[in-house]
Amino acid sequence: MPDPGSLPSPFPMHIPGIRTYATASELLGERAPLEIRIAFWEQLSSGQALSLIAQILTDIEVRATLSDGTNAELDRKWAAKVRNPRLRTYLEIGSTFGVTLFAPQMLLLAAKEALLYCPEGPAKESVDGLDMLVICLLGIADDNDQGPKDAGGATWGGMDVSLASELIANYHFNRTLWVGRQLVWFERTWFRNWPKRTKTAETVGGEPQELFHEATGVELVDFAAVAFNIYAQASVHGHVRFPDKFFTTLGLPLEAIEHFLAVTSYPVAEIRKLIRNDAAAPGSSRFQFDAFRRYPLIRLESGELLMLSPNFVMQRALSETTFWDVRQYLRNVDRKREEAFHQCTRDILEYEAGAALRRIFFKRKLQVFDEERLRKRLAEGRKDLPRICDYAVRSGHTWLLIEVTERAMPRPVVFANASSLALDDELDKVLTARKAQQLSSTISLLEEEARLHGEGHYTCVPLVLTGETGLPWTIPVQRRAQERLLSLGHSEEFSAAVAMITLKDLIMLENAADLGHDILEILVSWRRDSPSFPLDQHLQQRGVPLNSPGWERNRVSKVVRSFAKRMGSSNVG
Repeated sequence: MPDPGSLPSPFPMHIPGIRTYATASELLGERAPLEIRIAFWEQLSSGQALSLIAQILTDIEVRATLSDGTNAELDRKWAAKVRNPRLRTYLEIGSTFGVTLFAPQMLLLAAKEALLYCPEGPAKESVDGLDMLVICLLGIADDNDQGPKDAGGATWGGMDVSLASELIANYHFNRTLWVGRQLVWFERTWFRNWPKRTKTAETVGGEPQELFHEATGVELVDFAAVAFNIYAQASVHGHVRFPDKFFTTLGLPLEAIEHFLAVTSYPVAEIRKLIRNDAAAPGSSRFQFDAFRRYPLIRLESGELLMLSPNFVMQRALSETTFWDVRQYLRNVDRKREEAFHQCTRDILEYEAGAALRRIFFKRKLQVFDEERLRKRLAEGRKDLPRICDYAVRSGHTWLLIEVTERAMPRPVVFANASSLALDDELDKVLTARKAQQLSSTISLLEEEARLHGEGHYTCVPLVLTGETGLPWTIPVQRRAQERLLSLGHSEEFSAAVAMITLKDLIMLENAADLGHDILEILVSWRRDSPSFPLDQHLQQRGVPLNSPGWERNRVSKVVRSFAKRMGSSNVG
C-alpha cells in the first residue's frame, strides 16, 4: 500500500480531451487498484467516509444550481483541504488541465465501495481521511475508464457502440435541473387539476394532490416540505447529517414526517445489502445507483440520517418519481384507475410544452397551432386523416414543428448496457419511427398548402420534445438519427434538420425570448451550425443566458412560502 507522501511525480502527464475526470494513472503516475483502495477504506469509518463524500457531493450539486462558481473552483476548494503537500500539488496541477477532480459519478461509486469495505464507526467534524478518499476516487476513475467494450466491434453513430452507450448514459446522469424549476414543476403538476378533461381524468377518481393523499394518508405539501427543508439546510449551511430531533423542529404533521422518512431512508446495513445485490444482478452497471436514488437518506450506526445527495432527495419528493407512490397504490386497488392515472400524467408534458410555446411567442403575436387547429387548417375534409405533429408556430417562411413524447429511457440505455440494436430500438421509439413520420407528414401538408397559395419554400425546424428522462441529443444520437432517417426514405433536408430538445430547453428559450432574442432564428442557426450539439451548448456558444424566465423565479417564492405557511400552522404530535 503506497504512502501518499511517497507518490511519484506526475510528469509527464497526459489528459485526454474526451474525458473530464482525473485518474490515478495520469495524475499520480500509477493506478490505485481495488486491493489498495480496500486497504485505505479499512482505515476509515463508514460514517466518516460517507460524510466526506456527502459534503463534496452537496457542494457540487448546490453549486450546479447557481449561476456563479465553476467546477474548477470547487475542485480547488477541496484540493486545498488535502493534508499531504505532494498529493495536494498533484491535484492543483490536474485542475489546471481542465479535468474534474471530484466527479459526481466517481463520488457515488466511492460511496458504494465505502459501504462495502469501511468498518462501522461514526462521522467526525473534520476532514480526516480526505487524502485516502481522494486516492480512492482517482483509482475508481481508472477502473471506470477501463469499462466494458463491445467484443464484436459494433459501431453506433460513428463510434464504438460501448463508447456511444456510455456517452448517452453519462450525459443523462449529469443532467442538472435547477431546484427552483423542480419546485415549479411540482406546484404546476400536483396542485392544479388534470390538464385534459377527458373520460380518463374521470376514471382516475380525483385530482393529483387528492390521489397522493388517498395513497399515502398525508398531504403532499407536507411531504415535499420535509425534503425542501433538508435541501435548504444543505444549501445554506452545508449540513449533510441530521439527528432525529431536527425533524421535530419543522412544525410539520408527525404523520407526514414519518411517511417521508419511511420511504426515503434506510439503515446503512440494509443499504449495504442492496449494493451487494445490485452488483451481483445480471446487467449491473457502474451507472446504477438505484439504492441511493430510492433511499437518499442513510441511517448511520450513530442514529443520524445522512443525506448523500441533495439532488436525490429532491428528485425523490419533487419529481416524476412521486407518481410511482400513487401508481403502486392504485395498482393494488384498481388497475383501471392506475392506467388512467398513468395516462393523465403523460398528458402533463404535452400541456406544459404548449403553455411554454404560447408564452414564448405571445409578445411577437405569433399563433401557436395545436394538433386540433393544425388538423382543421391542413386536413379538414380529407377522407383519410394524415399524421400531424402536436404543435406548430409560423414566422414568415419559417415553421417550428414540435412533437412531444414523455418516453423515459429504458434501464439498459440509462446504465450504458445497451447494444446497437437496443439503441436503434430506443431511437426509433423516441424519434426516427412514428415521431419522425408525424413531423414529416406535417411538413408535406404545409408544402402542399404553400403550393396552393403560390408561396415559396418553407424553412422547417422539426423537433421532438422529451422529458428530462428521455434520450439526450448527443453526437452519436444525431449521427445515427440522420443515418436511420435517410435509410427510411426521409429527405436529406429533413434528416439533417430534425433534433430533440427537452422542456427545460424550451423554458430556457422562453427566457431568451424575454431578453429580446429571436427564438426561431436561434433554432434555425442551431440546426445549421451545431447540429450534433445539445441546444443548451449552442445557446452558450451564442452567449445566450441559460436562466429561468422571470415568472418561474417568482413562482419559486410562492412555493417556498406555501411550505413556510404549512410549517407555521401545523402541530407536531
